[in-house]
Amino acid sequence: MKHSSKISIIFASVFVLFFVFALFVGSHIWLLNYVVSFICTVTIMIGTYLGYKRGLSKEEDSSGVVYYSDDDRESIEGDKYDLLGDDEDEKKVEEQDLKELKKEVSRFSFSNMILGSKIFFSFYRIFGYALFIGATIYLIDNEMWSVGGYVAGIFATTISLILSIYFTRED
Repeated sequence: MKHSSKISIIFASVFVLFFVFALFVGSHIWLLNYVVSFICTVTIMIGTYLGYKRGLSKEEDSSGVVYYSDDDRESIEGDKYDLLGDDEDEKKVEEQDLKELKKEVSRFSFSNMILGSKIFFSFYRIFGYALFIGATIYLIDNEMWSVGGYVAGIFATTISLILSIYFTRED
């Protein structure tokens, strides 16, 4: 099963569990606050992910630095337990090249700072926070805000994220 489908199932399961809990414990206002805060925080998380993904792909295109996943790295480097493989001299040269490349990437520069701020202030992330703030103001203005329900939605999202990390990690 793909990671995205596992994550979706985990988020949906936690949402339903807290929703059922909210039906028995709280009022309809508490339930409304739970649903609104859960949707808003999930929107922020998705926006943050999309912003970073888009920013890293732009950085990859502009700088020529390629970010590999673990699967890609293994297919390029070969079996990491292969002791009869490459010559030691070639490995030393590759390690030196890798160290030089890391120095170039990690060096502070104004362009890196601008790129980082573009990633941080991405449209998706700003939209998520604006939705969160707008929903909170709307609920407060219409006297429908319940602190317990709102915190429960944020807590459910956090629990979903922790469970997603735990169940999708690869050993």
